[in-house]
Amino acid sequence: MFLKALQSGTSWSVSDWRLPTACAGCIGPYLLDGYATIKKCENFLQSLDFWGCRVRLANDSALIELLEEDFKRFAERETRLSVWKKFNDFKIKKILLDIRGRQGICL
Repeated sequence: MFLKALQSGTSWSVSDWRLPTACAGCIGPYLLDGYATIKKCENFLQSLDFWGCRVRLANDSALIELLEEDFKRFAERETRLSVWKKFNDFKIKKILLDIRGRQGICL
């Protein structure tokens, strides 16, 4: 719900979160920063023609979901190094690939 509100431009107040003020004040900027980092990562992957990708963040790690047909191209050394360098710019130290492939997408 929060990310949909960000995309639609809806403004939120602390009371909308139904969290104590101190907690909402601490987590709000983190969520916004995390969302921006996810979008930067996904946009970068799309610039490499990995359409339909999804990135999920946890601490200093990123889990990448790609379409199965993109696995071989992603595994190329030049591509892997390019992704590692760019994600490292975003303070991401570990990059994981979900070997199940991206689920639930129709292109």
